[in-house]
Amino acid sequence: DRASETSGAREGASARDCSTRTMWRSRAGERVVTVVMTWKSVMRLDASRGDAARDVARFLCAWAMTYYGLLFNQSGAAFEEAARLRARAKKDGARPPKMYEVKYSRGGVTSREVLCADRTVGNFMEQSLALVPALLAHFYVFGGTRGVRFAWAWLVVRWAYGAAFRKGVPWVIFITVPNYACVFALYVDLARYAGLLT
Repeated sequence: DRASETSGAREGASARDCSTRTMWRSRAGERVVTVVMTWKSVMRLDASRGDAARDVARFLCAWAMTYYGLLFNQSGAAFEEAARLRARAKKDGARPPKMYEVKYSRGGVTSREVLCADRTVGNFMEQSLALVPALLAHFYVFGGTRGVRFAWAWLVVRWAYGAAFRKGVPWVIFITVPNYACVFALYVDLARYAGLLT
């Protein structure tokens, strides 16, 4: 009788232990599924093709507005600096600089504000040449909005480039390194798709 009771107790404990392990595995699996689904929701990997296309279109509009805003700032900086230098030349009785000398740093005329505006536009275009084709290719290949998330991160950081350039190193590094990371992330996905990376 005691042996039977002991055996029954062991079987009961084993069953409870098996049930506990099964429940734990089930809950662990649910957690994994929940994390994956949450990540997919945040990244909008399950977005429809139309939703993803709209997100890309919104980014491209923001990109174009930023580009033209930087161009207007570039021209405005040149006009303001030309007016300031002409006023100073008039006060000193010197020859006032011409507009093209201020805008293009000719004739010994240099301006930090003009240089900052020029480099903000120049660096924006230099990185855009890599970013925009990667974004469009990423959307064509994968769909979803993972690519446009990286593009938005790139653009938001890019808005601070002018202020960082004025401060110099290391502030400008805090802008360029995250920008490189966003662009590289797009190309890593594309390289894996092309079989260049495993």
